[in-house]
Amino acid sequence: MKKVFLAALPLAALSGATATEQEVVLETVAKATNARLNDVCLEGPKFDEDSFGSVRAEVFFAKEGVESGSASVKSHGSKKQGYSTPEDTLERRTVDIHPIPRDALLERDNIEVLNLRKALSRVGVTEDTVDLGSQTQRLAIGAVLLNELGRHFGRRPVHLADTSRVSGGAAYGEATVRDTSSTNLRAGHHVVHLDKYWPGVEELYGESSQLAAIHQTILDYTNLWGEDWERLGVEPEKAAAAMLGQVDASGQRGYYVNVWTALTKGGIKQQPLAVGLVSEQLGLHEVATQHVQFNTFNDTITLLKANVLSEENGTSFAASNQTTSTTDAAAAEGDAFEGRRGDKVTFHWRPNMAFGETLVLLTTKVPHTAVWIEGAPSVPRRSAEMRMLLLPEEVENNKCSM
Repeated sequence: MKKVFLAALPLAALSGATATEQEVVLETVAKATNARLNDVCLEGPKFDEDSFGSVRAEVFFAKEGVESGSASVKSHGSKKQGYSTPEDTLERRTVDIHPIPRDALLERDNIEVLNLRKALSRVGVTEDTVDLGSQTQRLAIGAVLLNELGRHFGRRPVHLADTSRVSGGAAYGEATVRDTSSTNLRAGHHVVHLDKYWPGVEELYGESSQLAAIHQTILDYTNLWGEDWERLGVEPEKAAAAMLGQVDASGQRGYYVNVWTALTKGGIKQQPLAVGLVSEQLGLHEVATQHVQFNTFNDTITLLKANVLSEENGTSFAASNQTTSTTDAAAAEGDAFEGRRGDKVTFHWRPNMAFGETLVLLTTKVPHTAVWIEGAPSVPRRSAEMRMLLLPEEVENNKCSM
């Protein structure tokens, strides 16, 4: 029997659901952990003529004068989930957004594109049935993310609860969702940021090392992660090593990742997720790490400043839009991916990102943001996301040969 990863969704973790919802969720998870998912080969993303060339997009950065700990990043309150960064701390820039190269790999490039459409359909989540307001579906989506990421990377996945547990009451294994047309669900997050950047957290907390900053973060998250880790047998030292990207005694490396899945019917046209590929480590003068304040919880976020861009961002790459052949387009992609224009951070996206396509990115290495694409229609975007650890434990790698 193939090893599966979702047994850690006990009834107690679904305390926010009704009895009927609990039964449905458990049935969904049971299906997901047996034949429903184990015979699914992940499809590769589809690349067509819309996958090449660059576009211009509106992006928000922290102002250069914003210092770590100086911005008041607060929750929206009881009417809308999530939090926001004060507008007076941000500045708008227009930058080139390039396609993510088709051969990007997490272990080499800090980002990878997967296609979970078929796996999602096996648990009843399709373009026509998706309902982000349903906890049952959010748990089913989370089950797919955990199961498929564990299988694909051959590591043990552990869901790391984020602020959706504080603002939204999410359970273990429940995906955090966004809908730009909703009045209460999270909207797109429009500022270039890293959810965790250990040099910045070290500075904000006044710690002596990045490892000390990680341990303080784990302590801060005790009320969110503590019971989960105890139930799952997660050792804090192994988790900290994965968060820092250290190789363990067996020579294996764990990953601390953000997983972001498109759930928009017909593909994402506006407010897609753009990711930043960094050519060298960001300096503390290029970021501003802030506290994120909730009534019962204090988190951190690191905002990027616009000084990571060159003076002539976007002016020398326009010729790539004229590329007509697949070979030339792929070559242009590669140039952009390497940041040849002198920017410390170059921005990339998955054009017309299809339902079920999924970005996996290293949490501490890849800045990201929702962006406004010039000339694109103002239509809703729906997505789901999850932070997780991929621990280097003995699990079956069920990566399929395509």
